[in-house]
Amino acid sequence: MLVQPWRDVVTGLAVAGLCALAYLLSFELMNWLPAWLQYAPGVALFFLPAGVKLVALLVARAWGLLGIVAAGVWTAADVWQSADWTALLGNVVVWVGIPYVVIHLMLRWMKIHPDLSNLTYLRVMGICMAATVASSVAGNVYAVWTHAQPLVDLWARAAAMALGDFLGAGVLFALLIAALNLMQAGRALDH
Repeated sequence: MLVQPWRDVVTGLAVAGLCALAYLLSFELMNWLPAWLQYAPGVALFFLPAGVKLVALLVARAWGLLGIVAAGVWTAADVWQSADWTALLGNVVVWVGIPYVVIHLMLRWMKIHPDLSNLTYLRVMGICMAATVASSVAGNVYAVWTHAQPLVDLWARAAAMALGDFLGAGVLFALLIAALNLMQAGRALDH
């Protein structure tokens, strides 16, 4: 009887590890993109790690949250080099916690099934828009509050971050949906 809960925990930790690895790989991939895409540290016109974060939070839920928090702590030190550890951890909590809450509120409001079976691309984009805007505004307010960023840049940085996060999430979700459609078409050909 005690085997199943342990198996669930091990599976969950593996999912968290995969989410963290996917985030870290997408973060490294950003270094290969042209410099003109970079608006400021941690803010890009097309930010693929934000898409990975949203996929992890939407699909893997609490385990995805754990993996993205671990990866966020790892990468935050690179992005916010001048900040102390309490400010870094606070930034990670805001940056991951806000979209986690927004995603789950949107899932309830849109009456999305727990297995996500009635989730459409349009609904995903609505969830992404809400999560990226809330995360960008909250993250930049937190940065101003901790004196990591000047107040004068608040709205410009929040808008740039929301746009980059939204575009990164949109591209990632489009690629995932295309891959799933190709897999379904391949299965249909097999039968």
